[in-house]
Amino acid sequence: MAKSWKDGDMNESDPSARDYSVEETPLEVEPARRAASAEFVVDSDVGSVAALREAMDPANRSLTDALQMTFRVLQTGIVVLLVLFLFSGFKTVGTSQSGVATVWGRIVDRDGLQPGLQMNWPPPIGEFVLFESEGREVDDGGAFLSQNMRTLGMENALEASGSRDQLTPSKDGSFLTEGGELAHIGIDAKYRITSPATFLTNIADADANSIVKVALERAVVHVGGSMKLKVLQDELSNAEIEEMIADSAQSVLEEIGSGMKISQVIVRNEVMPPTRILKKQEEFSQSRQRATEKIERANKAAQEALIGVAGKSYPELARLVMAYEEAWTLDSDDVEKRLADISAFFEGDEIAGLAARAISTAKRFQSRVDQGLGREARRFAGLLPSYREHPDLVIAEKWLEAYAAVMGRPDVEIMYVPEGLGSMGLDITGLESVRDIRRRADIEARERAVGMLGGTSSDYMMRASEINIGKAGRQLNIDESTGTVTGMRQELLNKDQK
Repeated sequence: MAKSWKDGDMNESDPSARDYSVEETPLEVEPARRAASAEFVVDSDVGSVAALREAMDPANRSLTDALQMTFRVLQTGIVVLLVLFLFSGFKTVGTSQSGVATVWGRIVDRDGLQPGLQMNWPPPIGEFVLFESEGREVDDGGAFLSQNMRTLGMENALEASGSRDQLTPSKDGSFLTEGGELAHIGIDAKYRITSPATFLTNIADADANSIVKVALERAVVHVGGSMKLKVLQDELSNAEIEEMIADSAQSVLEEIGSGMKISQVIVRNEVMPPTRILKKQEEFSQSRQRATEKIERANKAAQEALIGVAGKSYPELARLVMAYEEAWTLDSDDVEKRLADISAFFEGDEIAGLAARAISTAKRFQSRVDQGLGREARRFAGLLPSYREHPDLVIAEKWLEAYAAVMGRPDVEIMYVPEGLGSMGLDITGLESVRDIRRRADIEARERAVGMLGGTSSDYMMRASEINIGKAGRQLNIDESTGTVTGMRQELLNKDQK
């Protein structure tokens, strides 16, 4: 029971005047205790210290054993924790990993950690900072591709493109070339960390991909701006473009001391103009390819035609003809020599094909013409003395021979009419047998002509010495002083005389 009082307005010296107030509080009840584990019995009426100590020995021993066991467990735990603490300074570095070891936050080996088991002071004294150093990959994220290229793919974007498509800078990527053309490209890159200490000092591992991506984009802008689109498309291979982009991007990484090395740049999408231009360009390329094929076929046909006309030696003939045309255009003095070279080539053994057949046909035709004219020339040369003595007689004889030759033809029809009729009109049909004879004679004449020309329509080819530009060619004349026929080729005259 607790009591409390409060002073009233009475005089403090008067104890009777004090007002006491009493406050009652409940007593705390002690919980029930467990049964005693040991009971101490003292037989003597008057206890002694020795007897009390003897009675306390079992409890003390039990407590001592418990404390010793607890201490041993604690010692064992401390040893285990100490061993674990010491072994926490060991770290296994993977084959694709690299990093540095630090002591109190300071890098102790700037060459970096090698793959395998590494040892350092346990934390927090020492620490290992590891990261993937090999096989890192990054792409440009379609920074230089249009939105349709990124979402639809190259083929679908090309098919969906129209002549009015435009590039919007806010959503469509591209780069400028030296000629001011817009172009697209897609690239990927692989890089590795060559200097772990430099990398950790200047670059955060989480920012490495972003930094390499920016370096690649800058390299594309610089390389593209130094060349024209036609050079990037037609003259440079993808390997050359990849090498130039890698060198330019690596120079950027070295400038900032990144400790990173670009090992490979891959052109994912080749350099190309915008899709609407590329579509027209492909149509142009297809047309150009078809034109190239036609040109090749035409050249092949022309070569076959030239070989068919002049044989395999046609280049030499073409060279001679070009030389002759040049000399004739320049009014050179060696025009005759150039023409003689062409004639010698035609008469040589190298000529073949249609030209050889035409020359052979012309020679046969020439031989027949010269032989016929030769006979006539010799006959008229033999009649010339008689004609000079008796011209009327010779003329009458020749007229009768001509009359007989004409009237002796099997297809000649003779009609007799009376004299003195003046004028009259005749409607002559002719005999059927005579018409048959004429038709057969006409067919035979055509066959002889075809056989003589060798089945071609080649004209009579004169020799170079017989060609006179702007003048008449070779012709037969009678020399008035000697009375002989001139214009015949001398070798044929000699042959006829033999």
